Amino acid sequence: MRFIQVQDGVVVNFATDNNRVVAPSGWQQHDTAQIGWVFDGVNFVPPAKEPELPPTREEQEVSRQRAYSVEADPIAMQMLREEATKAEWLAKINEIKVRYPYPA
Repeated sequence: MRFIQVQDGVVVNFATDNNRVVAPSGWQQHDTAQIGWVFDGVNFVPPAKEPELPPTREEQEVSRQRAYSVEADPIAMQMLREEATKAEWLAKINEIKVRYPYPA
């Protein structure tokens, strides 16, 4: 059997004891709750996920530079060889800027 310990409405510990049928004092039997799950008195639920922070300007600059190197620079070389147009190159640059916008 799997037993969990709850303190202040949060699962703080669990243990498995196949020889025990009754939960030890201060513990309760539960098969799925994990450490950090919230207990509302009836149900166990996983904790709410932290919202993801938007990327910083520095992170977006790095992402843009990588994309320019991989996607726009080859078009610039093709443009020099007259195999691509300046409009294609500028369109790729704008596409990258839209994909990796700077925060306001």
